[in-house]
Amino acid sequence: MTVLVLKTFAKQGGASCGCPHEEATRARLAEASWVGALVEDDEVIGYAINNAPDAQGVGRVVSCAIDPDQWGRKLGAVMLGAATYQLAATGAKQAIVRARP
Repeated sequence: MTVLVLKTFAKQGGASCGCPHEEATRARLAEASWVGALVEDDEVIGYAINNAPDAQGVGRVVSCAIDPDQWGRKLGAVMLGAATYQLAATGAKQAIVRARP
């Protein structure tokens, strides 16, 4: 049986991965109010990053991704659901999610 675990992480520094989008991801992490990761068999297979809701109650899911090898399992919906739940739990009345290919 496969067990998926959603973990919430405190913001902290980390080693460089040399990824082409690393600088942008680090900037998102620096402003994040919540970071969650989807873990299966001790491997991170997805993540989401939220910013805190603003004074008008609008929150943002600034990044959400699933490992391409895991596509087709509807895990993107799981991760996005967790991210929007966290926004609602912190007082957001609206969530902005922009999709990019």
